[in-house]
Amino acid sequence: LAHNNLGYYLSGKGKVAEAMEEYRLALKIKPDYEDALNNFGYALAGQRKFSEAIPLYVAALRARPRHVEVHNNLGNALSETGKMDEAVQHYLIALQQKPEHADAHNNLGIALAMKGKLDEAITHFRAAIRYKPSYASAHSNLGNALAAQHKLDEAIQEYRESLRLKPDDAQAKALWEKGSVE
Repeated sequence: LAHNNLGYYLSGKGKVAEAMEEYRLALKIKPDYEDALNNFGYALAGQRKFSEAIPLYVAALRARPRHVEVHNNLGNALSETGKMDEAVQHYLIALQQKPEHADAHNNLGIALAMKGKLDEAITHFRAAIRYKPSYASAHSNLGNALAAQHKLDEAIQEYRESLRLKPDDAQAKALWEKGSVE
């Protein structure tokens, strides 16, 4: 536990290389320690090493199949590697366990939008916002989906809300200033 906790603290301080070493030490002591597997995977994903993170998430799920955060993180890694169908399945599992998980709703919305399922994506972006009204990224993603459906007035409203919540949201700012979306 101590190595994992130290790794988590170091990661929060931006000392990712040191954190990863602590996760390795934790896993030497207990190879199936799901939190260390998840945290190590998350650190690797943060370095865009998704193909290395995925097996760690899978191992964490073998140890604890109902771990909501691992399903969400695995969904993210799968999405980043273009495996949208698998990503969607893991987001859905996370939401079965914890229906109010705003990040899983937002991530599922992104994956569905990438698959062209905009109505479903919009439903999940709105759910993310319902559970976490201050979720700037979900507002921006909802704006993107609405814009793709040519609902520009609604999209602009979402971009404005995203900017109100997070004034440095470059994507929302650029789209709002542009005044329209292709």
